[in-house]
Amino acid sequence: METRNLTCIGCPMGCPLTVKIENGTVLSVEGNTCKRGAIYGKKEVTDPTRIVTTTVHVSGGVENMVSVKTQSDIPKDKIFDCIHALKNITVSAPVHIGDVILKDIVHTGVAIIATKNVEYIHSNPLTIQQEKSIIKIVCFPENPPQTGVDFVQERVSYINKGELYIMTISMIGIDHDRAPVDIRALFAFTKKNAGEAMEKLKETAGIHGCIILSTCNRLEIWASHEDDQELSLYQCLCQLKNIQDDSYESYFVSRTDREAVEHLFYLAGGLKSQILGEDQILTQIKDALNLAREHFTTDSTLEVLFRMAVTAGKKIKTEAPLAHGNPSVIHQAVSHLKEQGYDMHGKICMVIGNGEMGKVAAQTLRDAGANVTVTVRQYRSGMVSIPIGCSRIHYGERMNFLPNCDIVVSATASPNFTLREELFRDITIRKPLLLLDLAVPRDIEPSLGRKENITLYDMDSFHTEKLSPEANESLVRAAAIVEEQMAEFFQWLDGRDVIPRIQEIKAEAVQDLNLRIEKILKKTPMQEEDRVQLLEAVDTAAGKVVNKMIFGLRDSLNQEAFLECVAGLEKVYEE
Repeated sequence: METRNLTCIGCPMGCPLTVKIENGTVLSVEGNTCKRGAIYGKKEVTDPTRIVTTTVHVSGGVENMVSVKTQSDIPKDKIFDCIHALKNITVSAPVHIGDVILKDIVHTGVAIIATKNVEYIHSNPLTIQQEKSIIKIVCFPENPPQTGVDFVQERVSYINKGELYIMTISMIGIDHDRAPVDIRALFAFTKKNAGEAMEKLKETAGIHGCIILSTCNRLEIWASHEDDQELSLYQCLCQLKNIQDDSYESYFVSRTDREAVEHLFYLAGGLKSQILGEDQILTQIKDALNLAREHFTTDSTLEVLFRMAVTAGKKIKTEAPLAHGNPSVIHQAVSHLKEQGYDMHGKICMVIGNGEMGKVAAQTLRDAGANVTVTVRQYRSGMVSIPIGCSRIHYGERMNFLPNCDIVVSATASPNFTLREELFRDITIRKPLLLLDLAVPRDIEPSLGRKENITLYDMDSFHTEKLSPEANESLVRAAAIVEEQMAEFFQWLDGRDVIPRIQEIKAEAVQDLNLRIEKILKKTPMQEEDRVQLLEAVDTAAGKVVNKMIFGLRDSLNQEAFLECVAGLEKVYEE
């Protein structure tokens, strides 16, 4: 009988395993604390397999390497064969996460797939003079376009199949200023639906990246696409929502390039919100970007744009605050009721929904002195977090609890009404009841507002009052911040034509280092597989170090000084 000691890699616990084997058969696995350990121990001594991760070369991309992995496990004894087979593989940009690099690696039947996006860009920077302005582009054709061609300043150039494309940033939006809540509800997306919609939208020809921002007060679709692409984001939206009525188009506003960028930066600062200066929109913009990342629909242009918009929003919050406390619709609602003489202290309140908006509503009402009960769909202690000081009931018990309430707030992401008129047929409302609907689409059926003893408020019921002189001063400071951040964004956009030069410098530096290390390794006794693996690791690490140094210079120097540094680095490797 043979005994093998292993360390389980099924989870971070790393349980020490003792596997007993006789005549090639596993008799027992000991030391594991879960079933996965037993499975791993048995498999490891009979048929060990691994997921292999490495990199392959990229041609014509903004980076010269892309990370890849085996789509599933391969036999452990095939690992070095796999790495060796990929050593001389070069793929052409663009590369997207999930792209199949090889259908069958070393006859295992397992595909090699990309785990990173690498955009296409070509290294032939060109500057032309047109109408007394300098326009920087990246040009692929050997014969540059003639002066007088209609180029657009401050747009990034992309190359595809030998043709020059000028990229445009476009958006359409509908918000509380342009449309009532019922119209906005027609075009609203849940988180899940937004992800699916972005994937479908990106399949549209010419769209390189897209982001959907869907909140209670607005719906916006953002896209980066070729300038000459005939694209109607409104028609795309109608197809996604299965809406065939063009009459809704008047509720939407379209923006491109500078106007679009300016709008987003002001939006991130809470300057276009229903409650001026509210904080939630900044989180919602970040969430929209993260969702696009999860569904692989963003590109570098929208990625940088949204990140810098968040930065602008944070600067406005700290350097040009427009409101005290935590402005939001629920805070505005509480303030409005207090101004009307409504005393929250001791009032019985029920909040339907325990998401972000529901938690904010519950906490706000609790801070105002109300007794708050929150509905949850999982009613077991410790499974659901609710604001401190609040009680909980199961969602299904809400109608039994409702007659006791003075205020009911509903703030869910449900596509259906949480409170319908038919649910009130068997209950009696004996005292005045306030219903606050903080959802888009609506949570509360509008006809309930006509019932006796019930007053219904929705998202459009509360608006910011006339601005104070202090608020106007803050707006001036906020505008200056927006202009500053916009200038930085467009500087980055204009500077993208230097990226190919940076990649060439990196490639030369990495090759230089690899050649020097390879000379040392030839004199060092080691297995060929180990040598290959070490060179691959050095190649990847060297590329990261060079990138960090060069892009660190870009972030710390002004544009002119950085370009001088790039020119100096290019001379180092001139033949």
